[in-house]
Amino acid sequence: MPDQADQLRELVRETLVLAGGSPAGYVALVGSSVGVGVTTLATSVAQQLASLGARTLVVDANLARPALGPRLGVAASADLHAVLTGRRRLTEATVPAPFGAAVICAKPDPLDQPPQGESLERLVRELHAAAERFDAILVDVGTELTPWGDRICRSSSEILVAGSVRSDDVRSAYALVKSFGGRHPVRLALRGSWEAAGAVARKIGETALQYAGVNPLVHPPAVLVPGDDNAAQAERRSACRLLAAELLAPMRIAHQRRPRTSRDPGRRLAAAREVDPHPADDAPTLSWRP
Repeated sequence: MPDQADQLRELVRETLVLAGGSPAGYVALVGSSVGVGVTTLATSVAQQLASLGARTLVVDANLARPALGPRLGVAASADLHAVLTGRRRLTEATVPAPFGAAVICAKPDPLDQPPQGESLERLVRELHAAAERFDAILVDVGTELTPWGDRICRSSSEILVAGSVRSDDVRSAYALVKSFGGRHPVRLALRGSWEAAGAVARKIGETALQYAGVNPLVHPPAVLVPGDDNAAQAERRSACRLLAAELLAPMRIAHQRRPRTSRDPGRRLAAAREVDPHPADDAPTLSWRP
């Protein structure tokens, strides 16, 4: 009997064939605050995209704190600045990642000022043009959204906000969602228990609908349960794999998202509280299942 991984690969293959090419645009990843793991999420999802057979490009656009190259142990003779200055095309500045994706590294901005004007617009054009050669493009914008990062996010096909269920991260995540004005589809990737993450996503969506008139959270959240044990690591891999598959074949794969803790939610919630003893106090205690 085929396992879930085989089923996901087959669904992705069918979707890419039926679509006649790669999805339009790119996905921008932004964090609600420093330390929520935007680069870790980008590399994990890219690894799963590559394992599903998708031609994947990951771009480190966090010029304030570039971390993709050191994280993967890769170095490049040409980086994102070569693209911004017009010396290289985006596809010419890539280097291979250990898991089969293509990567564009970045170095700290030498002027301590993110490029604007023509340099930024050149990057946006290159990102859209690269969609002709890649099935999936992930752009790590980092945190502390500047006009540079905001422009990249608003030009994307989808925005993925990484955060956690802690109170300060919940407020920051909502501020990010609100800042985009509901004009872009937004997806959340939250670190915490299934129960807390679901409640946070519902709260953010309902608040956005109440005050902005639209709920941009068109998908259930990807839940990254805390913990270093084998079960927690397996759940995070599964969550990233489903997220990767949804980015390629959303309509046929979203229904497969199920909490892996349903067999014993009390045990996992207790374990999560050991890792995060101070969960978000203002998150509603609602039970959520997609």
